[in-house]
Amino acid sequence: MPNLARAENLPGRRLAQIRQARGKTQAGLAAELGVSRQFLSQMEAGRVLPNVLIALRTAALLGTTVEDLFGEAAAERERSPHVELVDAALSPGARLRVGRVGKSWIAFAADTPRSMAAGFEAADAVLLEDSAARFLKPAGTVAANLLLAGCDPALALLQSAKTEGGGRYHWVDCGSGHALDLLSAGRVHVAGIHYAGANGSGNLREVRLRDRERDWALVRFTRWEQGWIVRRDPARPFTGLAELRTGAWKLANRDRSTAARRWFDQQLSRARIAEADIPGYDSDAGSALEAAQAIAAGRADVMVGPQALAVAHGLGFVPAEAVDFDLVAPAQWWRSPSGEQLKEHLAELAAEGVLTSLPGYVPTEAGIGRSR
Repeated sequence: MPNLARAENLPGRRLAQIRQARGKTQAGLAAELGVSRQFLSQMEAGRVLPNVLIALRTAALLGTTVEDLFGEAAAERERSPHVELVDAALSPGARLRVGRVGKSWIAFAADTPRSMAAGFEAADAVLLEDSAARFLKPAGTVAANLLLAGCDPALALLQSAKTEGGGRYHWVDCGSGHALDLLSAGRVHVAGIHYAGANGSGNLREVRLRDRERDWALVRFTRWEQGWIVRRDPARPFTGLAELRTGAWKLANRDRSTAARRWFDQQLSRARIAEADIPGYDSDAGSALEAAQAIAAGRADVMVGPQALAVAHGLGFVPAEAVDFDLVAPAQWWRSPSGEQLKEHLAELAAEGVLTSLPGYVPTEAGIGRSR
């Protein structure tokens, strides 16, 4: 005789029972999930186990948990999924910042020399063997995280806000070129870039050159004053690019993928200044923050960067030109609830005076879409 009590606890049977108790038809629930009725029927028969996103969506629609619906196997998949590591050198036990981009869980190191300057911050997961991760939060909350790559330190201001679904904004600090690489590879949701050109035209041109096939859209974050960040020396004032001809100023340079490096190299070419004549030209500070720290510590004398960074480190600043910092993502993503909410958060940062409190920042168009 079959074990009826055990049959009542089969994952498919529980799903069917809870669906019926909520007054939902099989066809109705399938439509809400975006799957066929036949697939839902297979789920209720226990013949297939849904992926993490469908399991989470089903649980949310029925007001229950993945474990209640599909049993321990599905719950274990929710808690310890496979992640794609952007930082390949990480070892088991490393703490992770995680987001869901498309169908993949993307993981960045939560603890880096850069982030540790302010102490530990909350992580989403811990790395296990074989690229699995143990989530420290519900998978649905982690899936709502939004990954933004770019070099503007003001992106960190978004990290105090909540995303659509109760997740967090994670800032990935990197140059414009690397940010676009991560976006194209499906490893972040949004890339921040600042290529030279009137009213963001350089940003639009760069996106089109990299990928003409996809429908990208740009949204303005801010405009800031870019120029020369210099070590203060009353006996030796820095007046501009021509000072670099003397060889007396040591440069804190950025890697070639950054927009700041491209702008700097263009200035050298126009002024016909040889790279070999500039001490420190071959250096790579890693980030704008690290370059500014090198100057503040006396390891370098000059760099290209925003005025706000100079003021924050007590350094001198010689303005050069205004720079438009835009956020790039697929046009369809900007129309999603997550994209619309990000635009609202950008506008709030401007309206509340958060961005205007930063020296040189002009965020009058924050959250407004650009031509694409």
